[in-house]
Amino acid sequence: MSMQPGTLPKGKAYYSFVVLYLLFMVDFMSRTGVNSLVPLIQTDLGLTDTQVGMISSVVMIGMVIFVLPVTYFADKFSRKKTVVVLSLFWGVAVLVSSQTESYTTLLITRFFVGLGCSGYAAISTSMISGWFAEEQRGKALSIYDTAMDVGAAVAAAACGMLAGMMGWQVTLLFVGCLSLAISVASVFIPDEKKMALEKQKAEKAAAKAENKVSVGAAVKAVLSNKPLLAVSLGAGFNNFLYCATFGWINMYMVRDMGYSVSLAGSIAGAVSLVGVLGYPIGGIIMDKWYKKDIRSRAWLAAISGVLSGVCNVIAVYFQCIPFLFIGYVIVTIAAAAPHICTQELVEEHFRSTSYGMYVIFIQAFGAVGPTLAGALSEASTLMTSLILIQIAGLLAGLMYMIAGKLYIPTYKKVKALEEKNAQ
Repeated sequence: MSMQPGTLPKGKAYYSFVVLYLLFMVDFMSRTGVNSLVPLIQTDLGLTDTQVGMISSVVMIGMVIFVLPVTYFADKFSRKKTVVVLSLFWGVAVLVSSQTESYTTLLITRFFVGLGCSGYAAISTSMISGWFAEEQRGKALSIYDTAMDVGAAVAAAACGMLAGMMGWQVTLLFVGCLSLAISVASVFIPDEKKMALEKQKAEKAAAKAENKVSVGAAVKAVLSNKPLLAVSLGAGFNNFLYCATFGWINMYMVRDMGYSVSLAGSIAGAVSLVGVLGYPIGGIIMDKWYKKDIRSRAWLAAISGVLSGVCNVIAVYFQCIPFLFIGYVIVTIAAAAPHICTQELVEEHFRSTSYGMYVIFIQAFGAVGPTLAGALSEASTLMTSLILIQIAGLLAGLMYMIAGKLYIPTYKKVKALEEKNAQ
């Protein structure tokens, strides 16, 4: 992969890429590791399915509330310093959550985990987008996004096995310590604002743009940008589907299929690990397809949303776990597509903040998923609940198709503005 001219030197950029990758892993472990623990937490604390769903939902509520101010701060002052503070914060929050003995306290600490994780994906994606050339961005971000599934795989398998041996509290303690250990490396990421990283024109453009960065500009960028809004809604439905399905699939395997907590965790981990295969495939497809049609990101995301929902229905209704693997590989093929769209449809100087608005959409939808699935389970059965929520895959596909239809005029407008600012 080639580096964007005028950005970090290759050695520093690749070091920073690896550190951000590892942080994204522990970010996901901190957020999703609890999914493998819910059967034990439910038994230990005597919780209903709706209450169990809130354990996952409250993390995303914290992200929704804090993502915009966090990303605004990053764009205005320092993305590197914001990453350091966030990674340390969520590590401490996970550590504290491991010491809780009540449902209320657990919810509060998980909320603070969401606060810590709130802007990380947005900020890191913006940093990486700036390091790699446009034609290489699909591959770079696809590789980067594998961190989500590597983190989810490690969390599901390791947390399931560790919890079976030592309990859910010790497991969260392990995740918290791991988060803090890796977050230390973020201190050594170069601070772009303190280095001569850009050529004269780019510096001039950045100086002009810096004064334009505001929360209001980011809000306007999303709400008035029709293809970006459609992408955000599509990603929101996809995240609803993901959070609801993988927030409850472990419980489904334990409760309805008779699997042990360790076995269910191992299977969920294997699903995430196999899903990693989809990212490089998606990166290659997007970069090649992009040369023929700049709307390719949206088209690929639309196909993925529909097909993954169908596969999940087959997996749950027929208790055919291989289709869970197939569906998730399909998801990961297009995982980076909406992220790239958010970077292409807005000007560079408020990419982090506008991505933060995008995160509000996906995490708000995601927060509803586990709790709604739990409520539907109580009203009917867990199988029925997991099947009904797959309708979100169809809605995601529809939103991405709308984005594709509206893509080109907005893309050309952004390019024209960036060329004007560079003069």
